Amino acid sequence: MRKKLFLFDIDGTLISVNGIGKKAFNSALNTLFNKPDLAEKINMAGKSDLDTFCFVLKELEQPFSSELWDDFKIIFMDFMKIYAKTGIWKIVDGAEKFLEELFLKENFAALVTGNIEINAYFKLEQVNLRKMFETGGFGDNARTRDEILEEALINAYKKYGKNFSEIYVIGDTPLDIISAKKKGLKTIAIASGKYDENTLKKYNPDFLFSFFSSELFEIL
Repeated sequence: MRKKLFLFDIDGTLISVNGIGKKAFNSALNTLFNKPDLAEKINMAGKSDLDTFCFVLKELEQPFSSELWDDFKIIFMDFMKIYAKTGIWKIVDGAEKFLEELFLKENFAALVTGNIEINAYFKLEQVNLRKMFETGGFGDNARTRDEILEEALINAYKKYGKNFSEIYVIGDTPLDIISAKKKGLKTIAIASGKYDENTLKKYNPDFLFSFFSSELFEIL
């Protein structure tokens, strides 16, 4: 029997980090450019870290370089580790149980997140979910959600093969739904982040829940 593949967003979908990521992002930018709160007014939901970084560079009229991006990522993670110690880390209701059931039924999971890879796994470590994920698409080299999803699919195919009965994208933003639909994938919207159910409903996800409820478990 062919199994299903579930591609998970992290922030607002699996976990809540109480703004730690943006705080660390701003601190890293301030360290590099000596200007505070450069990302404060940017809606980072569903966007990649690289895209946010490039947007800030454009505002500063600063050219992009891989060296500058690499420097930023190192500084950013230093601040993440500092702020993580006092941050409030929460798993979205039902998410851990859903993942456990997913693996019990021998389905597969991967990540599709705008976080840079090292930070994606760092966040999951804080809530003991790191062991659930071995591959995915990340915000290191991709600017758009479409590119991140493409990377996630390529890596999942390499890891698990292509013989899936269905592929689902689980996220909490309109961008998660839009990019998945472009690929012809099933969409599960979780209104546990910045966007409420009424907003997400406008984008016509295949399934819409406020958290990982028992109804969602039936998809497994």
